[in-house]
Amino acid sequence: MNNHSFKQRITLLFKAVPKSVVILFCLVIVGMNILAQYQMVSLPFLAINYGITISWIAFLILDIVTKHFGAKAGNYISILAITINTVVGLIFYLISLFIHNPHVDIFAFNAWSIMIASTIAFIISSFANNYLNVFVGKKIKKDPDGKLAFCLRSYVSTFLGQIIDNFLFVFLAFYIFPFIPNAIQVRWTIWQCIGASIFGALIELLSELIFAPLGYRVVKYWQKHKVGEEYIKATYELHKMSAYQIGELVNNKVFTPSEVVKYFEYRIDKYNKYINAFTYTKFDEAEKEALKLDNRINNGENIGPFAGVPFALKDFLSSKKGWTNSAGGVINLDRIDDVDSPFTTALEKLGGIAIGKCNAPTYGFRGTTDNKRYGPTSTPYNYKHNAGGSSGGSAASVSMGLVPIAEGGDAGGSIRIPAGWCNIFGFKASNGTVASHYANSVDPSVFPFCMNGGLTKSVKDAAILLNAMQGYDKEDPFSVDKEKLDYVSYLDKPIKGLKVAYTDDFNIFEVEDKIKQKVYKRALSLTKLGAVVERVNFNIPYTSQELLELWCIAISQESSAEYLAYKAQGIDLTDSLSKELLYWNDRAIKEKDRLNEYKKAKEVLKEEFERIFKDYDLIISPVSSCLSPLNTDDGNTKGPEFINNKKIDSLLGYALTFLVNFNGYPACSIPSGFIHHLPIGLQMIGRYMEDETVLKFASNYEKLHPFIR
Repeated sequence: MNNHSFKQRITLLFKAVPKSVVILFCLVIVGMNILAQYQMVSLPFLAINYGITISWIAFLILDIVTKHFGAKAGNYISILAITINTVVGLIFYLISLFIHNPHVDIFAFNAWSIMIASTIAFIISSFANNYLNVFVGKKIKKDPDGKLAFCLRSYVSTFLGQIIDNFLFVFLAFYIFPFIPNAIQVRWTIWQCIGASIFGALIELLSELIFAPLGYRVVKYWQKHKVGEEYIKATYELHKMSAYQIGELVNNKVFTPSEVVKYFEYRIDKYNKYINAFTYTKFDEAEKEALKLDNRINNGENIGPFAGVPFALKDFLSSKKGWTNSAGGVINLDRIDDVDSPFTTALEKLGGIAIGKCNAPTYGFRGTTDNKRYGPTSTPYNYKHNAGGSSGGSAASVSMGLVPIAEGGDAGGSIRIPAGWCNIFGFKASNGTVASHYANSVDPSVFPFCMNGGLTKSVKDAAILLNAMQGYDKEDPFSVDKEKLDYVSYLDKPIKGLKVAYTDDFNIFEVEDKIKQKVYKRALSLTKLGAVVERVNFNIPYTSQELLELWCIAISQESSAEYLAYKAQGIDLTDSLSKELLYWNDRAIKEKDRLNEYKKAKEVLKEEFERIFKDYDLIISPVSSCLSPLNTDDGNTKGPEFINNKKIDSLLGYALTFLVNFNGYPACSIPSGFIHHLPIGLQMIGRYMEDETVLKFASNYEKLHPFIR
């Protein structure tokens, strides 16, 4: 797999490609360059050299190699052949110094302008041929591995590749180089160059029409006998792939779950030190689970769309029975998980394998990831800047390619904020679609809706995950017993005619101008797909700080209750918690009467969002009003204290996300480009229980702006 070094992959390649094919290819390239010096046809508007009589063999071999081994393999054998061609010329040149014979001189490439023109033309055209072959292949949806697909790929790539090859050769050799002393003094017109390139390409295409079916049979033979399997595996960059793509490879037996797990273990060992995403790993357990899945697949079982995919969990709440959590890096506080989270249950049902837990802020109480025990987690785009929170370790691990998918929890933006700052997709479902997480001691009517979910590399991964996580839960008073949907089926549905309400700031937040401009431009891009995008004004009778205070008091009911319970047991966590958390725990205890204000604000926000949703299908805003902040070394990284020279709350005052959690609307963060090389996120918010609308818009947006790292 692609954990091999470049030297190892090259070694594997030349062990993989049959020697007879490499030798034939090199002989053809040498022969092409020799024959290129002899003209077959020389007319006012057309000139053809004898190299064309065998060059089709070279391009057919490239098509076979590219189809089976990939474009890079075709490039590498082209470089090898041209190198050998040059060495052959030099050898004959040395011989010609001692044996003065015109035939030796020809082989010695004394016609240097012909040799150089032919070499340059072939290198460029072979690369073009190989990548065109792959490009055309990606466009073929119906039977992409069939005979017709192979032939079509060969016809298109060869025809265009040969136009490039023929034109560059004659243009350089007979139009440019003749002006240089000691070059072949045969001068063609530009029309001869164009005529030769087109006519030569047509002859090559005729050859392909005859011999491409033979090439297809060679590829099928190689596939059947698994020729070069080790090299093919080494070319896959699994860390750049979505979970569902890896699952397809595993179910198709390209990789085993054990191979996939070891690939990502290597990634974690090598790269986690740069971002500090994982708090601990469970490689031994993951490898045991992978072996079980190996056996199931060998028995012909399809084990799910995420077959063999390693996933990470959030080191905060209980997420996998028997594992531990530290409540977000609380010193000397390791608790045993007593239940599996909905995310874990879903991922294992889909074929995934838990591999470890990721960093989070203490009690998830801030929009950055940092704590006194493990320190800060960085965005992979700049190790000095924070990944966001509270699911920052999860988001950074997915963005860095340490795992394809990871667990998040969102009560105020804890999935969406880090997704935005790590350039990945983060989806928070409606309360009711997925069961909410409530502490038994907390009244859910005065607690922000906290949703378990995932951080992913693609919208499709999130839709597959939601298919598995959705469902009624009698333990959740807000759970909705309704017919299950196939959310994946909505991803390709059009958004033409649907209306989007855009807001920079909900008319209550301070947002940096560059972020406003970037997100608005991305929102407007949806008009290319037929959506209507309009600016709207919100009429919220609270300041963002007033709403944040109510949210903090409500969300701190759980942590303050637990803090008091530990204190009653003689366990004082004061030194382990941040001063901000202690401050809000204290206020949550003293200001319980303000929970009625929270309920009132909840209703006011609901009325205002519903007013917008009467006329619009989706709301778009920035995810956060600032760029990712610099990490600090005190375990207490926060956001900025000022935006636009106005004071904000540094814990969460920059997050345009927590408004959604008052009433549990579905929402996501999707990448919206970069400012100063730091990623920013665009937030999409849907009507209550219309999760499919958010995913549909996100999928359409993803096609306009692909974002896999």
